[in-house]
Amino acid sequence: MQYRVKLAAIAKDEAAYLPEWIHHHLYFGFDEIEIHVNNTTDNSNSVIKKIGEHYPVKMINADALFLASPSKFQISAYKKITQQARKDGFTHLMFLDIDEFWTPKNFNVNIKEFISSQPLSDVYLFNWCIHKDEELFSSCYKANIKVAKDKHLKYLVDLSASVKRYGAHNAVGGDLIYRLANGSTYNFEQDDDVRAQILPKAEIEDYYIIHRIYRSQLEYVSLLSRGRTHGAKLKDNRTGYYGVNDKTTCLVFNVETLNKYYDFYRLFLDKCDLNVELQKAQHFVEERYKKTLALFDHPLSIIDLTVLKRAFINITLEDVKKIVARLGKTGNGRNKYIDQIRDSALFFESIKEYKTALKLMLIAQELRPDGQVIKEKVKFLTAKYEK
Repeated sequence: MQYRVKLAAIAKDEAAYLPEWIHHHLYFGFDEIEIHVNNTTDNSNSVIKKIGEHYPVKMINADALFLASPSKFQISAYKKITQQARKDGFTHLMFLDIDEFWTPKNFNVNIKEFISSQPLSDVYLFNWCIHKDEELFSSCYKANIKVAKDKHLKYLVDLSASVKRYGAHNAVGGDLIYRLANGSTYNFEQDDDVRAQILPKAEIEDYYIIHRIYRSQLEYVSLLSRGRTHGAKLKDNRTGYYGVNDKTTCLVFNVETLNKYYDFYRLFLDKCDLNVELQKAQHFVEERYKKTLALFDHPLSIIDLTVLKRAFINITLEDVKKIVARLGKTGNGRNKYIDQIRDSALFFESIKEYKTALKLMLIAQELRPDGQVIKEKVKFLTAKYEK
């Protein structure tokens, strides 16, 4: 059978990472790549346009789709992509983020060779391998990489299958045949509608997804202020940077095979005239890092402060360590008890006891008259109580 495989992604301010990600998946046999760009302020459009002049790579402006329904944007985009891919005659489709790389263990088999080598299936499942061996703007692959296997999945779907819903981590349907990367079938629990996780075995499978959730510390901090599609202005799903003593497994790649791969990547950059674009994109990431740190120069909500303090765990950059130390001091002595009064007021607000919440917040304001968050809450609670 003649397979045609499409790769699709949603991207926001990813210009610094698009060239490597696109080249990687073209190198491993994907026939077309489609990227839905939304809410973007970097040079992503220019990068994709230049690549599209030489390779089967499309950019779709997804701003209107995002504005129509921000909370359902990803699912809406996936549905639209799937319908068009089927019309265009593609047999298989994969959804990945720009920090996810489909990878054959031997670094030789391409995606269509993978499908040909497997028993027929509606959905092929691949576990994450979390990259924990990063440096500033480093490439994804080198001779040895430290990774941590993860239970989360990504998938490749046969477009002729009876899928009810295409999700971020899996396709859902009542009678679908699911296979793991080793070719064995997998049966999900009947009431499991998400089907996003499978506990991985100890050994590394022959095919997996390298997930670069962290990148370097500077890039990690920079990405925190990119927000999320559900509306959060900060990435609220980060619980800290990886630690030096984290349990990891080592991936080993053939040096000659990698040299060939990166020779092609350098030719790809030259052919598409991307070197200057890449420098510009990396500068954008560095400037966004500064903007993330500058958030602490202004009053932050309790939620945002909690998100950032948690995300900064294990970060050793001096700029960040100074901020963390400063935040630690604000929790001592007098301020500690003012925070407790304020937080108590927020609790009573959450259960709609606005009178009690306002009384407590007024006490907090008396003790901390310059507190911007407290001022805003007093104004809000006064209006609620007067109603």
